[in-house]
Amino acid sequence: MSTEQFRPPSIPLVTHTPYFSIWCMANQLTDVWSTHWTGHTQSMCGLIRIDGSALRFMGRQPTDIPVLTQKSVTVSATTTTFEFEEYGIALSVEFLSPLLPKDLDLLTRPVTYVNFTLHTTDGNEHSVEIYFDNTAELVVNNVNQKVLAAQHNVKDMQVLSFQSVEQLILGKKR
Repeated sequence: MSTEQFRPPSIPLVTHTPYFSIWCMANQLTDVWSTHWTGHTQSMCGLIRIDGSALRFMGRQPTDIPVLTQKSVTVSATTTTFEFEEYGIALSVEFLSPLLPKDLDLLTRPVTYVNFTLHTTDGNEHSVEIYFDNTAELVVNNVNQKVLAAQHNVKDMQVLSFQSVEQLILGKKR
């Protein structure tokens, strides 16, 4: 049995259908923007502030913010987990797509959960804030298409949504 770590040609982030499928095409989450399997950019950005110092853990920009050191990536059937460590903290970012064939209701739900787990590596308390963003590139075929954004109040949460102005079901706008 080989002791080499498994490294897929592309790292799955969001995988549901051919239309909703986002991948990292590099070893480090900060080397490239996330993309659709067709190669179109579908940007996600992740920043963390540790004790007042901002670091980038996902996305190519902003380049003036230093990169958080990525220690590993692990890919399983339903989960991709990235491990980072710097400034006395360890950050785990997990992309979980619950695609379980024995639960058809869950299987048809086009949702990927992004979980952030933090713990101290130096035994000290730290002030930590996380920023995670998806661009509207996720809902269009190209950046020239118009997008409609809206804010909703759902129970105790404020939710943002965006969609293509032209909803071409099973079609695409060039």
